[in-house]
Amino acid sequence: MATPVYSGGTQFPAIKGAMEPTPLAEIDHALNELDQAKARWINVNIAQRIALIEQIQHDLEKALPRWIAASLKAKGLSADSPAAGDEWGSMTIIFRLLRQLKHTLRDIQRHGSPQLPGSATVRSDNQVVTKVFPANLIDQLLFMGISADTWLEPGVDFDELYRTMAAIYRDSNSESQGQIALVLGAGNISSLTLMDFMHKLFQENQVVILKMNPVNAYLGPLIEEGFAALIKPGFLRLVYGGVHEASYMINHPLVDELHLTGSDKTYDAIVFGTGEAGRQRKAQRQPLVIKRFTAELGNITPIIVVPGPWSAADIQYQAENIATMLVTNAGFNCITVRLVVQHSAWSQRDALNTAIGEMLAKIPPRDAYYPGAFDRHQAFIEQHPQAELYGEVADGQLPWTFIPDVDPNNPEDMCFNTEAFCGLFAETALDADDVVAYIE
Repeated sequence: MATPVYSGGTQFPAIKGAMEPTPLAEIDHALNELDQAKARWINVNIAQRIALIEQIQHDLEKALPRWIAASLKAKGLSADSPAAGDEWGSMTIIFRLLRQLKHTLRDIQRHGSPQLPGSATVRSDNQVVTKVFPANLIDQLLFMGISADTWLEPGVDFDELYRTMAAIYRDSNSESQGQIALVLGAGNISSLTLMDFMHKLFQENQVVILKMNPVNAYLGPLIEEGFAALIKPGFLRLVYGGVHEASYMINHPLVDELHLTGSDKTYDAIVFGTGEAGRQRKAQRQPLVIKRFTAELGNITPIIVVPGPWSAADIQYQAENIATMLVTNAGFNCITVRLVVQHSAWSQRDALNTAIGEMLAKIPPRDAYYPGAFDRHQAFIEQHPQAELYGEVADGQLPWTFIPDVDPNNPEDMCFNTEAFCGLFAETALDADDVVAYIE
């Protein structure tokens, strides 16, 4: 298979959010307040931070029913729909984060550093591996048979591992004046934005100005309610708007760092500019923005199917697993499966594809609420007449779409280099003499 070149994620069309853009004078005022609070945040001790998290847990729980109701309304879902579980599931993620964060802070209180859930080991090539999941008994029960390790970068030894964990809580911060981070929030999953600004606050010790994505700006007042414990003392501020407001803050002298969850097209436009001049600056590595900029961007997530003597139950289970990866949040996730990779010689390849389609046919279509979804879907369909469409759709909805048997020798196929960001994925099969060669 020739190597495809990822041409990028999605360029989302501009939309008007549910909240009016914040005037620039108010943005200045918010940044000045954060500037006054950034040094104070560094000196908030661990016990006080634990108390803040406990207050957030209390306040967010009170807002939760209204939060879920607002999200369901925005995504065209009824409260009794099975798909409503997406929104409840999303919010369990942030409550889990709050519990883990509080647990970690207590570890630091008691032991001086976080305690790993498993032992760290060394591979034969001296690379250090740490067990990170499951973290506790609840994880073990909810995710039976699933585990995760972190492989540290080559050259990082045990001493450096333990020396650098939670360093901001061990090193003296008395001389630091603090920093302000601009978080450009995600528009698809409400918990992502929350995790982004909590990471900046509690793991990087920065106060935050959060610009809500216009797609889910309606959640702003609920965030202000649920995270009032951080807003009242001046450690977090929310603002609204689009490109104009974002550009103003990106270049503001009080903003030290940036974070974006979204499209790589947005990232490139910020860092290098737009048009041919922007492309040239990117090629020459001459950014317009030189502030530290972290980002979580789109991609084409693969599912690599390892062939074997699968039973009928195996086929059914994995077909359900793969199909539900697509339909979660109507396919508007950057980690949604976009490409199923199989071995062309596997005798059960067609059976798995058929079972995936049968599963999709049972799942009601959902509103394609994210901007540009219909145009993206149409572009894939026009290039792939073999696309299989599932479900009787109503206005504002798209059918679940599966594109089987994409030619692996055509690296220009958009299934290999363009993120669909809707309820669509593809399948391809690689030629190989045997299973070992296929896996390699």
